[in-house]
Amino acid sequence: MKEAIRQAKKAYALGEVPIGCVIVYQGKIIGRGYNRRNTDKNTLAHAEITAINKASKKMGDWRLEGCTLYVTLEPCQMCAGAIVQARIDEVVMACMNPKAGCGGSILNILEMPEFNHQVKVVRGVLEEECSAMLTNFFKELRVRVKREKELRKMFLPEKIRELIADEKYEIDNIGMSESSVLKFKNKILKVQEYNEEARNEYRMLQYLSGKLPVPLVYAHEISNGKSYLLMSKCEGEMACFHEYMENPAILCKLLANGLKKLWSIDISDCPSDQRLSRKLVSAEYNIKNGLVDLDNVEPDTFGENGFKDPAELLQWLYENKPEEELVLSHGDYCLPNIFGIHDEVTGYIDLGRAGIADKWCDIALCYRSLSHNYGGKYKYHANNTYLDYDESCLFRELGIKSNWEKIRYYILLDELF
Repeated sequence: MKEAIRQAKKAYALGEVPIGCVIVYQGKIIGRGYNRRNTDKNTLAHAEITAINKASKKMGDWRLEGCTLYVTLEPCQMCAGAIVQARIDEVVMACMNPKAGCGGSILNILEMPEFNHQVKVVRGVLEEECSAMLTNFFKELRVRVKREKELRKMFLPEKIRELIADEKYEIDNIGMSESSVLKFKNKILKVQEYNEEARNEYRMLQYLSGKLPVPLVYAHEISNGKSYLLMSKCEGEMACFHEYMENPAILCKLLANGLKKLWSIDISDCPSDQRLSRKLVSAEYNIKNGLVDLDNVEPDTFGENGFKDPAELLQWLYENKPEEELVLSHGDYCLPNIFGIHDEVTGYIDLGRAGIADKWCDIALCYRSLSHNYGGKYKYHANNTYLDYDESCLFRELGIKSNWEKIRYYILLDELF
């Protein structure tokens, strides 16, 4: 069932109802599947059907006698019927499905004596874990649907509407940004509160155009306290893309190359100052105005083994300011903000904090982002286990020794933004 749950998490990562299934024969898994109905636009793309197809190929027979099927949610009428047709001996399920289940809820196709095959059924295995996953999924889905409805009704400045016309779009939910990001075929529309970061992002996109691979600005409109930034879409894939995550050596080379490109820029005319003297003042403003998001901090930053509160952390940051090695800094150098093809950077996005700053700011946030992504913190990696990541790889590619004091300092500073 644990493996079935891993399959269900793959569906979750795709935005599908998280249902996973595995089929076991003589102690070995011979078929795996997860729900892909919306992704594949296919009524038959249920977890159980996929697993049965794979198991049949493995066995070389449509009969799966002697097999046990594990599934995270009670099968529907189609899947229950397929299980009976496949002559599967036993089904082990986690959650019941009172509205559509046909393994004992609405019907019990699996154990009907009128059929020429009955399936042994075990219910409630890891039910709590699977139920919680489904509950969280539908809770997030309700929020997402509400947000999408709001976006469709959203006011857009006339110039922006003219440029996007009636193009179809999807909403980008990757990353930690509080902005709304609409992805069109060749364009990106970013909508956010018009604040200093929004102002700086537009300013830095203009400044870096022709110097670094940054999106081309098609239009920037300000209306009703919001910034509407229409840009070109970056080529390549995000650095958090599965293929990069499976190749940490290539990923670290990509990220190191991206940092070196930033550091190569002449900062003598850079329009944005992000040095500590300014950042600490901004952090103080965030604290005084209740803008520090305590729900998204590292678990040991505050509390018994950490700082008492953000004010105490700020005081520590003032008292322990390191010497700065000034370069052009991205300001939020994490995996979803870097695009690449193989080991070459093809795009830098989310440049609201970019400017002159200590190079260790980007190194620290890059190190943390790698740790979080490889540690499975984010749901789009929840279904994968990556075993080959070595935290020293980034520093080898950069050709420098790790400075843990500075890394800790800048990770702590970022907690206040």
